[in-house]
Amino acid sequence: MDPPQQKQSSLITSSCATDEQLVAKISQLSKPKVQIVLSGKRKCGKDFLESLILERFPRQVLSYRISAPIKGAYAQQHGLDFAELLTASEYKEQYRQEMVSWSEAVRAANPHHFLRLAITQAATQTLENRPIWLLNDARRPTDLAYFADASEIDMTTTALIKLRITSSELVRVSRGWHFTAGIDDQQTECGLDGERHWDYIIQNDGTKEDLLSQLEPFFEQIKSLIN
Repeated sequence: MDPPQQKQSSLITSSCATDEQLVAKISQLSKPKVQIVLSGKRKCGKDFLESLILERFPRQVLSYRISAPIKGAYAQQHGLDFAELLTASEYKEQYRQEMVSWSEAVRAANPHHFLRLAITQAATQTLENRPIWLLNDARRPTDLAYFADASEIDMTTTALIKLRITSSELVRVSRGWHFTAGIDDQQTECGLDGERHWDYIIQNDGTKEDLLSQLEPFFEQIKSLIN
């Protein structure tokens, strides 16, 4: 089995772990010096921002996203192509709404299930401890609350940095976004609209240089925390 196949297999297999097992695994992990929580709506540039963070801090970031274990579990239960669900393809889009409804039902019963999966899967695939953890896709208040709950995950020696990336609707449309009822008006897109306690709010309507200029204080803070 080649490495991409191994990664996909581990994502699907680990989705079968119980929450008690996941909490136990997380308690044994070496915690980072910095936990970045990134949030933003579709087509605001979360993935591009993630790539800039990885570029600035090579081999120092453990990046994970809640959507990956959701897609793994959904693909397993519904007989779908997991690799295609991970892409920005039409294949993923045709299942997006059903997958959102399914994952929301799971979260209603257990709000931290997929976040626990995301952390344990990412840590399993990375053989070395990394001083920065990055959650790419925080979507709801429970995602933020998770890191403040010491009974869930001990982050007492970790600096938590919450970053919100935004773009105007006009710019989002130019990137391929269009409003979709049942997706853009749901908790997955609107759950953190009322959150006011962001450490950084980045407006991503311009060039890469504009974005990097806004990010410089954020990068400097991380640098000071990990050195």
